[in-house]
Amino acid sequence: MSDVQTILLEDCQYDRFHMLSHFHQLWRQQEFRHSWLRGLPLGDPEEDSGYCVPPGMGEIPFTLLFSDAEISGLELENEEMLLRAELPSARIYAVCDTPLGVGSCEMLRQEMMEFTPPRTHLSPDLRVWQPGVRLGLQDPLRQLSARALELPAFREGIMAAVGDVMQFSRYIQPLPEGSSGMFYAFNKAARSFVFYDTYSDQLVCYGPVKEILRR
Repeated sequence: MSDVQTILLEDCQYDRFHMLSHFHQLWRQQEFRHSWLRGLPLGDPEEDSGYCVPPGMGEIPFTLLFSDAEISGLELENEEMLLRAELPSARIYAVCDTPLGVGSCEMLRQEMMEFTPPRTHLSPDLRVWQPGVRLGLQDPLRQLSARALELPAFREGIMAAVGDVMQFSRYIQPLPEGSSGMFYAFNKAARSFVFYDTYSDQLVCYGPVKEILRR
């Protein structure tokens, strides 16, 4: 068989949080846990959305980041299939072109019936999205990570993927000078979330952490 098949794995009935939760649980499956996640751009498919995230991001930070992101969908890929979460329809598809891939898709669809409900019952008080951060900072990844670590909500550290590192790790000190990569920090009790990456140069804040922008 050489024809490409697109298989509907789940229709989340326009519930973006439900879809993002289940897509994150797919990301944690053995077949995809080492895959990078790509954000699909709005409009021209040849453009780049700026989102390319390594493994290891927690479920709630993941859903907060992408719940209002300006993207058309998300993709994960391994040797057998490509998974695509489409927005705003909140449907999850698998794309494959071999009998083995089709069989794996059917098994995955059965496994998804056992996925847990979304753990994203968090309504942020404030969202701030600011592109072009580096225009006002000499070393944005280090400077913004230092500011985040100064906030009481994030005193236990931040999660970061720096340079060629392939997954997130916890840091309790500002990130190295001149480094590239991304970091996020999340505190559910304080209803606070911050994300920044040097590739897209976008800063996303939820909750009472907008002071990170005021330095």
